[in-house]
Amino acid sequence: MSNSLPTVDFTLKSVAACQVHSIVDVDSPHVRNNALRRFAWKARFAVAAARTKPVLDRVSNLSLILLVLLITAANINNVLAVFGTRGILAGLLFIAVGFGIGWLLGGPGMDTRRVLALGTAQRNIAAALVVGSQSFSDPKVVVMVVVVAIVGLLVLMPLSRLLAKRG
Repeated sequence: MSNSLPTVDFTLKSVAACQVHSIVDVDSPHVRNNALRRFAWKARFAVAAARTKPVLDRVSNLSLILLVLLITAANINNVLAVFGTRGILAGLLFIAVGFGIGWLLGGPGMDTRRVLALGTAQRNIAAALVVGSQSFSDPKVVVMVVVVAIVGLLVLMPLSRLLAKRG
């Protein structure tokens, strides 16, 4: 029996079942052995990870760029159709609101404020593409994600340079 206090575990499984149980004792041999194994694994492959990281970073970035270009090329009619709508305006508004929220919640430090504003305005393109393609059958959803991503890059890259100069 564990000597820790009983608590409510807020995982989905336990919330659904409304279970109350004890937290696993952190001093257990099982937890210590797992921590030691992970530490040894990281130490053993740290050099290999450091060598492959720049290559994999570049492959990842090029793959995302290629994906955006291919989606744009495959759906060029849908991309061009966005220009007659208010889709780009909605994307600009979405980016501006994200930037504003990041700026307001960035705290008192100017550097933190700038980073949070830019990070909030530029959404995770890869995650948005996965959600858009898996959740909706209409290709216009993915096209709109790509258009907003491109508009975001066109707006935020010069804005980041401007913020860096003022830095």
